[in-house]
Amino acid sequence: MTLKYDPRLTTFIVNGRHITYWLSLEGGRENDRVTGQDTADGQVYFGINPSCRGHYSLVLPTVNPHTAFLDNLSNSDEEFPVVCIDRSGSARSSRAASCMVKKVADQTRRSGEEKTEEAWDFVAADYTVGYQGDVADDVAIQPTG
Repeated sequence: MTLKYDPRLTTFIVNGRHITYWLSLEGGRENDRVTGQDTADGQVYFGINPSCRGHYSLVLPTVNPHTAFLDNLSNSDEEFPVVCIDRSGSARSSRAASCMVKKVADQTRRSGEEKTEEAWDFVAADYTVGYQGDVADDVAIQPTG
């Protein structure tokens, strides 16, 4: 499942910094959480995948205030938290305490070619989706920020 976020109604925080002026943002898990296997006698057995690996794909305009920050993160080889808070009314939010930049954004912005956007891909070791709400039983996670 991939979640697509609206730039006007979403707060996206990378390592404590609010990323603004982005064009598109998607996040999701890399694999199914549960799989089912049928047996010859009609029984179904479930397998739970313990991996919570996920991803974020962020597209920014080429000229933006966050390129140097994201370049430095990609070169640091250190893990960082990501929080994505959906404020559209669904309150479907996601976060990961341990992310890294998968690849540096397209470098044609430095070669003199005209480019209007750059894409940043993050790998999340512990991608989690949940809701913000008033009832504790209805809240899987409560993103901070």
